[in-house]
Amino acid sequence: MNENLEDWGKLEKDHFIVKRFDVHSLNIISSILSRSVALKSFEDHAHMILDEFQILNQKIQTLKKINKSEEKTLIPLIAQGNALKCDLLLNVRLLERPEISWNFEQYDKIFGLLNREFEIDERFTNLEKKLDFIQMNTQFYMELQHSVKSERAEWLIIILIMTEVLLALFLRH
Repeated sequence: MNENLEDWGKLEKDHFIVKRFDVHSLNIISSILSRSVALKSFEDHAHMILDEFQILNQKIQTLKKINKSEEKTLIPLIAQGNALKCDLLLNVRLLERPEISWNFEQYDKIFGLLNREFEIDERFTNLEKKLDFIQMNTQFYMELQHSVKSERAEWLIIILIMTEVLLALFLRH
């Protein structure tokens, strides 16, 4: 805290100085720090999911199909990606400004300064892109699974029709 500051907050190399330290300043600072930590957690989780998709993509590229073991890996992976996106959008309010910053310019300045320093908006945008890519992978695998199951069903229908024709020919004689 430094009451002689010209502005309401100043960022130094490894610390932040506020003109007046009060509950609202503390709220803004803790809000930004918690958003940064939450983003890091989401970023790490998204990387883990993308790494798993990369492994699956390589296996499919090599084998030209999905095995049962990959299917068992795929469903939880899809669920993790969906849960991550839902949690981000519904439970973590990364882009909402604290109410006090709407009402008082000094707290809005502190919020803006720290928000830029911790690159909250840019990191959120990058995370959204990763989550969109996870969704694209999910859609690809779901379509692939649907295609495989449709092909099996078509072969079963063909076999049933052939069996019916053979039975009809056999019973005629």
